Amino acid sequence: MMEMLIQIKAPHFVAGVVTHNVKADRYDNECAPIVKYMKHWKPFKIKCYCQGKGWDYNAIMIRGGYYG
Repeated sequence: MMEMLIQIKAPHFVAGVVTHNVKADRYDNECAPIVKYMKHWKPFKIKCYCQGKGWDYNAIMIRGGYYG
């Protein structure tokens, strides 16, 4: 499972999203309430959305690889 911490900075808020890739193409993210609509978005979709809105987007890998 791969996880990323994403910081979103907009003119009227700063929020975070922790991505959880639960299956090959499925995400169950932890989101700040103001961006709760991103709960099942892929990190790339979040990035594109933020860029389209003119918001700052910063991401770091916090966990990756396979557990077993």
